[in-house]
Amino acid sequence: MSRSHFMALFRDLLGTTPQAYLTGWRLTLARRKLAKGGKVKSAARQVGFGSAAAFSSAFFRKFGDWPSVRS
Repeated sequence: MSRSHFMALFRDLLGTTPQAYLTGWRLTLARRKLAKGGKVKSAARQVGFGSAAAFSSAFFRKFGDWPSVRS
């Protein structure tokens, strides 16, 4: 299967791009870590974000509040 065919099929089946799906999944995992008392910087690093600032911005876009509100 070609990359472009995979991308189109993925979007047709799941309604989102593979990158957006992966980012959403990473943010969900981080949210769980924060709910268990984890620190923002640690959760960001554990799920693969390069910086706490980038993580916080993505978290806000997805969930509508800042990660420090949950921790």
